[in-house]
Amino acid sequence: MYRVKLAEAPWQDVPDVHAVHGEAPSWGSHTIFADPKLRERNRITHGRNWAYHARKWGGPPGEEVYLHPYNDASLTLRDWRIDEDHLRANRNGDGHA
Repeated sequence: MYRVKLAEAPWQDVPDVHAVHGEAPSWGSHTIFADPKLRERNRITHGRNWAYHARKWGGPPGEEVYLHPYNDASLTLRDWRIDEDHLRANRNGDGHA
């Protein structure tokens, strides 16, 4: 969403409309909900992805400050790069963000 805003692309905010994942009472992935190990991995990777977004855009969703990824003016909104350390940590579950 932040890239859309920076690109000044058309978008529409629809108040009081929210994505619903899964069904009550678990409200989420039934696969993750059913397995304690998957729940823990999801908790870890979700937190790491949140932190990654903040590093890339200078703040958490809704509080971003960078106009370019990683605050690098040589990168455009179309540029992307793979953060190998981030991927490795999420893949291996080694505890490093």
